[in-house]
Amino acid sequence: MAEPIAFPRRATFGEAEYSKLERSVLEALPHAVITTDLDGRVTFWNRAAEKLYGWRATEVMGRSILEVTPTADSATEATAIMASLKLGEKWAGEFQVRHRDGHWFLANVINTPVHDAHGTRIGIMGISQPAAPSFGAGAGRLLASSLSTIRETLGFPADRRQAFDLRDLAIGVALFCVALLARYGLDSIAPSRFAYVTFYPAAVLAAFFCGPFVGIFILILCSAAGMWWVLPTPGSDEIAFRLSSALAFIVSSGLSVILIFYLRALQRRLEIRDKQLALVNRELKHRLQNVLTIASSISLQTVQSGIPRDELGKAITNRIHAVGAAQDLLDSDPGKGVDLRQLADKLIRPMNPHSSRLTISGDGVLLPGSVATSFALILHELGTNALKYGAWSGPEGIVAVKWDIHGSELHFRWQEFQRAGFQKPVKQGYGSILIKNSLSEAKVSHEILQNGVDCQIWLPLTKDDRSAWSLGRKP
Repeated sequence: MAEPIAFPRRATFGEAEYSKLERSVLEALPHAVITTDLDGRVTFWNRAAEKLYGWRATEVMGRSILEVTPTADSATEATAIMASLKLGEKWAGEFQVRHRDGHWFLANVINTPVHDAHGTRIGIMGISQPAAPSFGAGAGRLLASSLSTIRETLGFPADRRQAFDLRDLAIGVALFCVALLARYGLDSIAPSRFAYVTFYPAAVLAAFFCGPFVGIFILILCSAAGMWWVLPTPGSDEIAFRLSSALAFIVSSGLSVILIFYLRALQRRLEIRDKQLALVNRELKHRLQNVLTIASSISLQTVQSGIPRDELGKAITNRIHAVGAAQDLLDSDPGKGVDLRQLADKLIRPMNPHSSRLTISGDGVLLPGSVATSFALILHELGTNALKYGAWSGPEGIVAVKWDIHGSELHFRWQEFQRAGFQKPVKQGYGSILIKNSLSEAKVSHEILQNGVDCQIWLPLTKDDRSAWSLGRKP
């Protein structure tokens, strides 16, 4: 039996490592297939995606999908969709995207979270294809550009419905035909009076139900049809009089149409705001559950570690505060990550008995949110142990903290240098277990030598983590 197509079975979802069979199948699909990690960075981009969006895979790999495919008008909705996908929800529908050359189009998109063999969410897959071509698409793009300029000039909010839809066009034409027949029906009552009496409602209804393009199109049709019922005044130029009446109708009715466009866009914006608030509430609920789980786990394992009763409350509180410190740094910019130097300064320096007894050195490295909390707990345990049992428990010991990049790994090292005659602990406490097991994706070495603790961590870095390091060196 052939092996089913599967995604890389590992904890992180960096640049996708597919087998030859998997890659050949995904490349052969006629639809655009794009995968990202949970932060939205592109990890796979097949040939159909290159053709649909105009970007080569090498140009978009590692970039945020929010920078590549959404248009300016659909960017807000794309952010909301990405947030829901990170929570494990699926999304499918028609979405406004853009080509590399700048033109936009509608695509049918299906987005779904990707899980590894253990059920852990590791990324997102999107499959897209162009929506069925609609009447007047080329003219629609030109009209969209014009309306966008008008909208920005007048300060109107953006309305996502920017393309002709065949159904909307049919409704608009039907409204115009009804207005035209009704006006013919009024000829027996008022053949040359109230020329636009039936066309005004048709233009307003078309603007409300069919969107800006169809609304403007029907407004122009109504003005052109209505002017033939206008009776010129004696001695006036007939053509000029009819054209001026049509122009007056466009101006007077256009004000109502513009107001409708504005109200529709405002309604759309409020709907998006409601969706964003709902996503924020779900995210807060999700994060609260995570925090409670972490706090519960820390409390339970601390109680089971055999710490004396009089020290138990302080130990639990300090460990939860370490998690809170990581969350504070993460909340300032969730998409950016946590700066390792800031994390070390916030957690370790307050424990240091004197500035001469601590050195911190290393280049700028951004820790992903999934790693920052565990790293905070490790730093807190190392600092606490140094203060209670290690280098800082006496008058002379010092602690050296440093890190650097080796290939695709972060190498972190905590070294203690203290007085001779240091007594190694008889048994391994909960703190040592936490240090060794907090980072499942890292290799951790925690040794207690004759001169003190030597803890080393080798943590795999993603492409963006490495780029943050190389562009942000610190002295």
